[in-house]
Amino acid sequence: MKLLVLEDDQENQLFIKVLLKKVFEIDLVDNYDAAISRIRDSKYDLFIVDISLRGRMNGLDFVRELRKTETYKHTPVACLTAHNYPKDRENAYAAGVDLFLVKPIHPQYLRETIMSMVAPTQLAV
Repeated sequence: MKLLVLEDDQENQLFIKVLLKKVFEIDLVDNYDAAISRIRDSKYDLFIVDISLRGRMNGLDFVRELRKTETYKHTPVACLTAHNYPKDRENAYAAGVDLFLVKPIHPQYLRETIMSMVAPTQLAV
């Protein structure tokens, strides 16, 4: 299974990669444009997206673009962010996020939650 992580903090990228590398083939990108480029070149089964990114576009802009495509209209998207206001949560769900998670997050909880987003038959663990 392929996972795209859109996160601009390298420590958070490493945290997610180490946590999920036994289950997923993981691609890491740190900006909107790189993420858009990757979805054109590869097929992903799951996305983890931060809201805040460097550059002109944010993670929710990326999710909105995903949801416009036939390929990714129903692909699971988890938002993992430090933004923790009710409006942030509302905006994320309105953009098309399936799950809203707040940093910092316990590693085991993140792993279990992400694993619950994919069908058991898709996992080859």
